[in-house]
Amino acid sequence: MYTNEKGILRIYGNITGPIDDTISTLTAFKDLYNLTTCINELILLMNNENENYHRYYMSINNKSSFIPAENRLIISRINFNSDGKFDLLGIAHILKQIREFIKDISYRNSIEKYEGRFELLMKINDSSLSTEEKQLLKSKIYRPLKKIKRDFEFGKINDIEFNPKD
Repeated sequence: MYTNEKGILRIYGNITGPIDDTISTLTAFKDLYNLTTCINELILLMNNENENYHRYYMSINNKSSFIPAENRLIISRINFNSDGKFDLLGIAHILKQIREFIKDISYRNSIEKYEGRFELLMKINDSSLSTEEKQLLKSKIYRPLKKIKRDFEFGKINDIEFNPKD
């Protein structure tokens, strides 16, 4: 069982430029965080044989609907120096999962090839969801991951680190 202990995901990079680019980067992190949070909860419900898991699965399209306000991802700091950074505050174990996989894919060519290294994708693969449901969830996760990977490739993001809350 996970706790709601907070942590900070620090994203370094070139954050100056068109506002739409910065918003799309932050949206990719928010979507990935919300999906990771909801899918972790879904897997927990399934493992506990909670019959409401299917209703919960259907609601994942509204990614933040089940995340209490105090657990949502927030921007805790933005620094616009020559090498800028964002500090995103959220649930520590979710941020750690995201950081580990993003660091891994930032040096690889294919997200799908390395999905076995992302704890969340391993949980989906091992779940009792149907093949179609598994594919749908994975496709939702790949969308923001691919955006973040592109940001690494084009130098918009230079590094990412996790820290316990200050």
